[in-house]
Amino acid sequence: EELAKVKTLEGVAAVSQALKLRCQEDMSRQQEGVRPADNLPAFHWICQPYIRPGPREGSKENSGGRSKRALEEEEGSMEGLSKNKLKKQLRNPHKTFDPSLKPKYAKCDQCGNPKGNRCVFNLCRGCCKKRAFRETADCPGHGLLFKTKLEKSLAWKGTQPGLQEAQQVRPVTPSGFSEVVGSALA
Repeated sequence: EELAKVKTLEGVAAVSQALKLRCQEDMSRQQEGVRPADNLPAFHWICQPYIRPGPREGSKENSGGRSKRALEEEEGSMEGLSKNKLKKQLRNPHKTFDPSLKPKYAKCDQCGNPKGNRCVFNLCRGCCKKRAFRETADCPGHGLLFKTKLEKSLAWKGTQPGLQEAQQVRPVTPSGFSEVVGSALA
């Protein structure tokens, strides 16, 4: 405890010196033929290996307090789940984390992404958008309405008499002004 409290190198040296003096006093008081206490192979002032108890042995000793190892021992039935999944399982016991119960999605024919369930072309959204634009078609499953929008646009242009006359009659000028005006009206 004293070593943990010191904050300078001189303090560490002072604690080391005090420990050295204590060990020397214990050595001078030692009687011959006496075995060391605490089931140690040698006395505490002699350097010796310390063998830590395994994780199972340590948890048996500290059965009163909850440790991280206790979670693994309790949830032995849910094999194959990570620690995070086990924690989520404890928070929400009714949720299943079994990967075999996840819904399987059909793959897109072109790129392998999950395809839309109601897609006309049986493609994913990106591939469906490209194909519907190329073919000027609709896919209500993905909400792509290229054909419908084109038809509405043509119908609207057909009902506008001013647009048809402006596109048909273009005055010819040498500077190309009619091309700019015609493209602006379109």
